Amino acid sequence: MKIYAEIYGETPNLTDQTWKILIDMINWEDRYQYLLELRKAAAAEDLTPELEEPISKINQRRFDNGEMVYARHFHTPLDIYGSDFRNKIDAQYGANLLKQDKVPKFIVDCRFLREYSVITQARFVKQMQSLHDENWISNLPMEIHFANYRPDSQLSTIAQKNLLFCFGPPSLKGKFKPHPFAPNLTSKRVNQILPSEKLMYISPKATRYVPDVIPSEIEGVVICLSNESSPATSSTSACIMDKVQPYRIPVRKYMANDVNMGKIQLPIMAKLFRDYFNGSSIREIPRFETPSIKPGRSR
Repeated sequence: MKIYAEIYGETPNLTDQTWKILIDMINWEDRYQYLLELRKAAAAEDLTPELEEPISKINQRRFDNGEMVYARHFHTPLDIYGSDFRNKIDAQYGANLLKQDKVPKFIVDCRFLREYSVITQARFVKQMQSLHDENWISNLPMEIHFANYRPDSQLSTIAQKNLLFCFGPPSLKGKFKPHPFAPNLTSKRVNQILPSEKLMYISPKATRYVPDVIPSEIEGVVICLSNESSPATSSTSACIMDKVQPYRIPVRKYMANDVNMGKIQLPIMAKLFRDYFNGSSIREIPRFETPSIKPGRSR
């Protein structure tokens, strides 16, 4: 608070909830970062656009003058906006799930999420939303579960701001209803969603490679939000806790370029395993997915 006041010349206005979040934080850097986020949010709320003339009148005048106006009710081949657009995509998403005889499960293990700093939590939570966005528009969506999800007040606040599939946009606060097939946030363990023998737990340090063709008994894959540099929060220790067999993606085995598997984001992992579950060989998948993956460089 002292550093903040010295920089900005004032102390922030805090509610009881924000005070509690600050007190729960151990690291002073996380507290300072959180105060900066509050300041940005407050500044964004204070910004009110001031237009001398409504945009609708400006567009109408341009249209009357014979100009090409790309706006609603003018030169638009489709008139789909906001909630109408979301409803149509929701319907297509549900239809794409129901048309599959067997929907593979993509499980994200969140057991370590509450142990991380605010910055790391926010980065992973944003990936969780991006995973849904990628799956939402896919022709072959998977059934997504976020297992071992046990948020504290800090993580809950981040989730409510970023997990739109669960909490909805701010404009629909109190009115939003999640899609029936939206990703599931659950405190269940991984092996309570599917039996261990039907799962494949992905770990960059596993000694066993993912089979070339998916075994008939495997119905789901598990990706951990882990910190592989620490044994206590690694995917290796996580899969032992839930007694699921770990596998390593053989990217380095089949590619010339080295790829840092620990840094591949959730949407990319979903693309890899969607094709794998739909019959593609694991040998082929890394080759045509590599443009989306940033190769790691040895130092």
